[in-house]
Amino acid sequence: MESKRLKSLDVLRGFDIFLLFCLGGIIAKGADAFQWPWLICLAEQCGHVDWEGYRVWDQIMPLFMFMCGVAIPFAFTKYLEEKRSMGKIYWRIGRRVVLLWLFGMIDQGELLSLDVNEFSFFSNTLQSIAVGYLAASLMYLHTKPRTQIITAVALLLVYWAGMMFIKVDGYGGGDLTPEHNFAIWLDHKILGRFDDGTPYTWIWSSINFVVTVMSGMFAGEIVRAPGLK
Repeated sequence: MESKRLKSLDVLRGFDIFLLFCLGGIIAKGADAFQWPWLICLAEQCGHVDWEGYRVWDQIMPLFMFMCGVAIPFAFTKYLEEKRSMGKIYWRIGRRVVLLWLFGMIDQGELLSLDVNEFSFFSNTLQSIAVGYLAASLMYLHTKPRTQIITAVALLLVYWAGMMFIKVDGYGGGDLTPEHNFAIWLDHKILGRFDDGTPYTWIWSSINFVVTVMSGMFAGEIVRAPGLK
């Protein structure tokens, strides 16, 4: 049963990659060539909105994080059943986080120039996965499902409260515009010159990254053994 479930996860992961790198481009080219209204409408879903609204493309990044979470119960249950030491498990977690972070920087093309002034240390989906994976893995290893669920809900409330009620230097306080929300202020302050300059936010949004991976972790636990223990 577990083998089939893991294969289904691989299929979903493959579909997400296919959607990102192949299908979107094919649909966009087809829409340009044929100008069919239904195909043009479909092509509009193969790109992100500037700020407000939702398109199918906006689901690709969180789906990758969700799938990372689904794999956690399978991997760590195996490690624990094999009686691996916590030191070895921590080493695997740390190694994966570091590799994801470096691959994120490589994907952005920032390591090619070897110029630290061109680095933006936190600006990539892979780095978002690294943050969520690290937190979710530690939660899985050291807390019970009830605590994990309560933590996930609490984190969402903290994120919402911060965006709505924290106001500083003219940012935040319920202002959700890309230029003046609290999350963008926090990125400017913490990342400084290493901020990528886009309206996408990373530091405060890490709360959501963690919850997204944890939601996949909950799904993985249900798939592995029906019902949370």
